[in-house]
Amino acid sequence: MATQVTDIGELEITDELIAERRAEKPGETPEDMTPWQRPITAFIDVLNLWMGRIICFAILPLVAVMVTEVFSRGMFALLISYDLGNLARALNLGPTTWAYDISRMLGGVIFMAAAGYALMRGVHIRADFIYRTWSSKTQATVDATLYMLFYFPAMLFFFWSALGFFGDSIGFNGWGEKWGIWEDASADSTWAPYLWPSRLFMPIGAGLLFLQGFPELFRAFHQMGKERESKFLKVFPFYLIGLGCVFVSVFYPDVLPLGDWISSATGDFTISKPMIGMLMLAAMLFSIFIGFPISFTLIFLGFVFASMGGSSKLAFFLLTLQVNSTMMNDQLLAVPLFIFMGIMMEQAGLMERLFNAVQMMMSRTRGALFVAVLFVSMIFAAATGIVGASVTILGIMAAKTMNRSKYDVRLSAGAITAGGTLGILIPPSIMLIVMGPVLEVPVTDFFVRQCYLECCWLVCI
Repeated sequence: MATQVTDIGELEITDELIAERRAEKPGETPEDMTPWQRPITAFIDVLNLWMGRIICFAILPLVAVMVTEVFSRGMFALLISYDLGNLARALNLGPTTWAYDISRMLGGVIFMAAAGYALMRGVHIRADFIYRTWSSKTQATVDATLYMLFYFPAMLFFFWSALGFFGDSIGFNGWGEKWGIWEDASADSTWAPYLWPSRLFMPIGAGLLFLQGFPELFRAFHQMGKERESKFLKVFPFYLIGLGCVFVSVFYPDVLPLGDWISSATGDFTISKPMIGMLMLAAMLFSIFIGFPISFTLIFLGFVFASMGGSSKLAFFLLTLQVNSTMMNDQLLAVPLFIFMGIMMEQAGLMERLFNAVQMMMSRTRGALFVAVLFVSMIFAAATGIVGASVTILGIMAAKTMNRSKYDVRLSAGAITAGGTLGILIPPSIMLIVMGPVLEVPVTDFFVRQCYLECCWLVCI
């Protein structure tokens, strides 16, 4: 059995903000927060909390649709193998025409409508290796500044573009004009359903995400201290007026031709497209390195630099279209289903029982807990496709047991994290499912190659 060489209390513990998680309850605000900010923060937090809870129920019809499709296909193949094709067709078994569209629409609703809930929970990804070295006041000041510069303009523009995208799907031709027939249907499936139900949640999700920015900003105000907050609050009304002017000038240039005024003031000054690309890369690296959430940085920079290099209307349309295509991606449906499966396994206590069983089987082996941790974490991560779930649960279950058994703390932590990380490489895997659409490679090819490499690895061992 391994010996203890490092005391837990002696380890350096750094606040990891790569995926922030808040300890306070939704709607809970500090008592010394500025009085008028507290009710706004609490209301928007609770609003997104309930939206997240309601959207969670969409996983149930999604599971029902997938199960129905699998059962129908399986029973059809089974009856055909026994020369009962007429019975299978009479029972309407076989591949359905509607499961593909319904499932990806439900997946898109979950993806978009819960965006504000994710921000409220503080789980948007940020690269914080510089951010974490600053004091809390400096972090809050940087957050507040970047929320005002990047987040609110990006979310406001995205909300309005998504609202127009939804309006197009229902034939809305403008205020005061007649609505067309709801005939914007899917063109890539035989069922060809109307797309407006899923597109409705694009402006809803963008609007809730925009609103959630205010609690985040107010929390940053509170964290930076009253002296700095007072300076921001003096500028805040003028900022809102300026944001409104930019919004009007972008979407209604005839009402407020701010762009024409800037062009006339700058004269013939132009920036080449290669230079625009270099500036965008520099701005992106700067924003990411100082710790601002990556998704909001990319949205804002996409709007700004695409507008500089071409047309703002085209930039807004392409970004909205890209979000819609991500929502409707049928391969990404596996992500919420894997997460749901992981939650079910955790709540059922399957992982804990498996860990105890492996520990008992390996009890006569030196380092038995290391073997048990690696085995269980790889099995659980392969089943759920999530590193965080297996690492967190095993950390809770196994860490105390390994510490009581005098195992080395650093080696124990390494075994837990290594097991979870290796587990996501074993199919099924969320990582491979996400990589497939990005690299334009079928996920099945990833699985085949991964299984081949794992078999080769086992043979070598």
